[in-house]
Amino acid sequence: MKRSYKIIIFVFLIPFSLFSEVQNSPFHQKRIMFLGDSITRAGIYFRYIDYYLQKSFPDEKIDIIGLGLGSETTTGESETQHPWPRPNVHERLDRALELVKPDIVSVCYGMNDGLYHPFSQERFRDYQKGILALIEKVRASGAEVIVMTPPPFDPQSLNPRKTLKSEGADDFGFKTPYENYNDVLAKYGQWIMTLKIPGVTTIDIHTPIQKHVDEMRTKDPKYTISGDGIHPNALGHHLMARSFLKSLNLLNDDKSLAEAKEARKTDRLCALINKRTSQRANAWLQYVGYTRGTETVKTDSISDAEQEATLMQQEINKLKLSKD
Repeated sequence: MKRSYKIIIFVFLIPFSLFSEVQNSPFHQKRIMFLGDSITRAGIYFRYIDYYLQKSFPDEKIDIIGLGLGSETTTGESETQHPWPRPNVHERLDRALELVKPDIVSVCYGMNDGLYHPFSQERFRDYQKGILALIEKVRASGAEVIVMTPPPFDPQSLNPRKTLKSEGADDFGFKTPYENYNDVLAKYGQWIMTLKIPGVTTIDIHTPIQKHVDEMRTKDPKYTISGDGIHPNALGHHLMARSFLKSLNLLNDDKSLAEAKEARKTDRLCALINKRTSQRANAWLQYVGYTRGTETVKTDSISDAEQEATLMQQEINKLKLSKD
């Protein structure tokens, strides 16, 4: 299914005084590569993380590269109704590690790996093998790993063109997902949080996001953080970023984010960081290369994109200094 992505510009005007308790980030002088499916391909959550880190730690050099790919899994398995075989992250992982040379790799998979079916021990084992193999390859490269749980599936906000299916149905997939698929993702996430591997950090985004939705629906039964049940909307990505930052002790004040959400969208710094991070993600995705359905993409050089990114970062740095 072909999906277009639009750059969504967020502005979160957060007073610098709110960051005073956090002295250093674990990302200084580090390159962080974000891998994932279409949720990471949309890129909103890691663009927000980039903005927050650059504004919180203006003197640090933090290098974020997004490499999400729509429809991707850690297993390469596909449901029968998918129009073509889902891409497997392992097809491009070695190239990504070699070309990007990350210090830290953050991964977020699971939404597609369960194939929108009821829980299956076989599919679960495939997911476990895929995640563990990914971790092993990343660690062998010398990089650290951050493994995020999959975000929730929200049947209430399912796209009207799609139909929920009960457990006894004869077929499931992204068009006809299992009605309790969120329970499957919760099990995947619970397993992620049991991993105790040196050099690996696990982050639970599923639980806090689901808790937020449940609490808000006591006030507004129609409340949603997804436009189609699968892909988080802007607020959903905002919650993903918040969970990521809180888990790493980089966010001390929930209220600051709530206030930021309502801030006027006039922060030039935010707009520049969003543009730079998004353009770089597109360029690096094509430079690493991928195959998705009948489409194979691979560019020969990243130099032009990196030169443009360097110029944009210089402008960003000037803005950061002017706000001190």
